[in-house]
Amino acid sequence: MKPREVVRRAIAFQGPPRLPFWQHQVADAPDDVADVWEMDRARAGWYFDRAAPDDWGCLWARTDLRNMGQVVGHPLADASALAGYRPPDPRDPFYILHSDGRVNALVPRFIELGADVLNLQQPRACGLVEIGEAFRGKVCFLTTADIQATLPRGDEEAVREEARLLVRHWGTRDGGLIVFNYGDGAAIGATPETTRVMFEEFVRLMGFWERP
Repeated sequence: MKPREVVRRAIAFQGPPRLPFWQHQVADAPDDVADVWEMDRARAGWYFDRAAPDDWGCLWARTDLRNMGQVVGHPLADASALAGYRPPDPRDPFYILHSDGRVNALVPRFIELGADVLNLQQPRACGLVEIGEAFRGKVCFLTTADIQATLPRGDEEAVREEARLLVRHWGTRDGGLIVFNYGDGAAIGATPETTRVMFEEFVRLMGFWERP
């Protein structure tokens, strides 16, 4: 099965044959998703150095890290705007929403607004088991071992244990989990060896939900 179909089935809860991977650094792990660093100007109409609101109404600015922007204007900065807020019309098969921190209370609204995939990079902040048991099977998670609480510590067993918990509590037999590499270890204080250990464990767990 082609990587694209593995990923599609995971997002659509249609039984991927294995755990999908979004990473480009570890040779012994699958690499299922093509990464694009800069948006298509014809579609998005802006770059970080000439910012305009994105499809969701957020205004971005450039930061010192090449793979990070910073939201400097938010359409829901005033909570009273929520009642009239409308998400963008779908143009692609799936919508991926990224958020940091503990967003548990917002997840039902994210799903209602049409998010197919939640890219959460701080699973410990969310209560790893708590958020997984509440929402697995309802939305697909795109995640990694925690980029602040776990990966920078470099504790090999803690990284492996977190990978096991993510697969067990965030995925389902029908899909719903894609594992992810942050991609800039230096920015979060994680070594290449720590990244390798994480993906080594995810590879070992690729068939965790394999059908008998």
